[in-house]
Amino acid sequence: MPFLPSRDFKVIIDPELLNQFWTNSYLSSVIETIRDLRILDNPVTLELFTPSKVRISASFDGIVETYNVKQDSFVPSEWIKKDKPKDFEKLERLDQRASVLLSSSLELKADCVITSNQALIDLRYLVYHYDAIRIIPLEEFHDFVEICARGFFIYWSATSYTRILTPDVYYQFDHPNGKKVSDYFNSQSGKIKDSDLRENLRSLSLNRYSFILFTRDLVKFYEIQNDFFTRAGHEGRFGTIIGYYITNYYLYGWGLLDQLTTIFNASQRLGLDVKQCGIAKNGFWDKVKDQELLSFRKDNKAWIERMAYIRNLAAHRTIMIPTAVLMHTGESKKSDEELRKELRKERPHYYSMPYAEVFEKTEIELLRIKKMRKIFRRAINIKKGEGAYLYDPVLGVDYELNIMNKFINKFLEKSFKISPDLKS
Repeated sequence: MPFLPSRDFKVIIDPELLNQFWTNSYLSSVIETIRDLRILDNPVTLELFTPSKVRISASFDGIVETYNVKQDSFVPSEWIKKDKPKDFEKLERLDQRASVLLSSSLELKADCVITSNQALIDLRYLVYHYDAIRIIPLEEFHDFVEICARGFFIYWSATSYTRILTPDVYYQFDHPNGKKVSDYFNSQSGKIKDSDLRENLRSLSLNRYSFILFTRDLVKFYEIQNDFFTRAGHEGRFGTIIGYYITNYYLYGWGLLDQLTTIFNASQRLGLDVKQCGIAKNGFWDKVKDQELLSFRKDNKAWIERMAYIRNLAAHRTIMIPTAVLMHTGESKKSDEELRKELRKERPHYYSMPYAEVFEKTEIELLRIKKMRKIFRRAINIKKGEGAYLYDPVLGVDYELNIMNKFINKFLEKSFKISPDLKS
């Protein structure tokens, strides 16, 4: 069976949001997009479920299905009980509504939970880390729907009725921040006399930033797919593709930062050669006299260093593919013979296949891995001084983009006296 990306997604909807479906214009637009995706010749299907013991209105027929949750109280991973992380007590104090949403997600093996419950939203990263439940605030629902479509090259907006754009022009024409950067270039282009400066701004606004947005969307798409197959018992699917897009993300991101310094150098006539410009080059910063920009650099020093580390590895040495970080448990330390007995008992059908015993050693090791504890779903090792730390660049992709947006706002404001005002 080929492991192709799934076109079917399950979404848990907080019952508290149902009364907003036809009164909230944002939510109505998202639901309309979900309907349109369902009726394509090759549909992308987002099934919406709400945990409710009360029959919902007929107006939701064909849109939302009720789900009778079997376990009213959420039972978190055994590891979170043992680790008792910082916000563990908040998880234990969740109200019944939040607990039912989490239980429903586990029972249905859902791709996400859409909610406006702030207590649950505050715990979104903790819950994802331990139980792989993706909590999405209502205001990010459109992004999830669009990402599900992006992986199949459907470039629709879930907040405006745009159904004709291709990936060649979508980010410049309809993506909120992509359009802002594109409009910014169009507003400044006629005022710029230096042709090299104009070309640098055009390249950053219409090409590089769009590449970053495109890459971000596909990282998120394959993150969802990776989690989907993990829930089905197939670890590591699409890991290479995630590694490919993450590598490109950091290469484009670092190029963006360097290109901003080139634009600033030309607009402020610092007199530096292009090769002397760079976000990590002291020669460039020695020429910068703007105290606000110098302070901005200082505030983001650690972030710049991490970006540099990952980018430089990808460009010059080792490509770091995010992989699971595992730890042995009592079960995973069992002998080969013990695991062989388990395998033969649990999967007798496997041994009816030709050459099954030839691959038995591999199957034993895969069973051992499944019994290990997963410390990180995806991580890379970042060296810092004499030490190192683990970082999940997939989970952090939006954080990185938010910081890049701040750099674009700050540098372009200092270069042309006005900011594109990108939102984080």
